[in-house]
Amino acid sequence: MWVFDLITGLPIHPLISHAVVVVVPLAAIGALILTFVGKWRSTYSPLVLIAVLLSPITAFIATQSGEALSERVGLPKSHATLGERLALVVLVFAIIFSIWFAIEKSDRVRTKVPKFLQQVVKVFVPLLAIASLVLTVLVGHSGAEATWKYRVTQAQGPAIEDPAPGTSAPASDFAFSI
Repeated sequence: MWVFDLITGLPIHPLISHAVVVVVPLAAIGALILTFVGKWRSTYSPLVLIAVLLSPITAFIATQSGEALSERVGLPKSHATLGERLALVVLVFAIIFSIWFAIEKSDRVRTKVPKFLQQVVKVFVPLLAIASLVLTVLVGHSGAEATWKYRVTQAQGPAIEDPAPGTSAPASDFAFSI
């Protein structure tokens, strides 16, 4: 099994998490738009399909890298639980959206899939899109809270500025507590 832990000495998890918080909402919003704006389906559904299919890949890597990171720094329980749920929801979303895409794009598939199943798929695409979007926000918030809640105080100090080129700033300008 692959271990998604470090890349150039840095944890992969915060890096891949940025991909998740971009790809999953794009996929979800795209799917919602295509659900309600039929004239855009033929043009934009392949692009949305790519984003939808990337979603479970990024979520899987984020989950695996999060487990590796938790072995180094500890496990934020609610964040881990929400992340696992997100990975599952986006996987189901990708499967259902792919079925929807096949039904929309192929007359042959459309004639073989019972009308009832087509209706179920049409209902579940927007529901899974919304669930994916909401879970992405919740996972991102819980991760940010686990990382920053006790490191950032309510009263902000002066902004850290880069020194002018050719000069160096005193070390105390960049000091912060961990």
